[in-house]
Amino acid sequence: MRFLFSISGSHGRFSSNPFVRYLRSLKWVPIPLGVGFAYIGYQQLGHVIKREERKIQQASEPEQLLAKQWQVRRKSHFQCL
Repeated sequence: MRFLFSISGSHGRFSSNPFVRYLRSLKWVPIPLGVGFAYIGYQQLGHVIKREERKIQQASEPEQLLAKQWQVRRKSHFQCL
């Protein structure tokens, strides 16, 4: 980001532009991986929910919303260990 500061025309240590001063004052702090993965999962869940709502709104017949036969597996009995 150093090139961004030189483009603005200020070559000195302190700039009169408040945005540039703000950018220089930022300190990067790493976040834990779990927080990043949780955020990505949350965003993906939102996309899936919106996509499924669009499918429901676009379906003209209720049968279009049902899963196809090859998408569903059914066991006839449960096995106990």
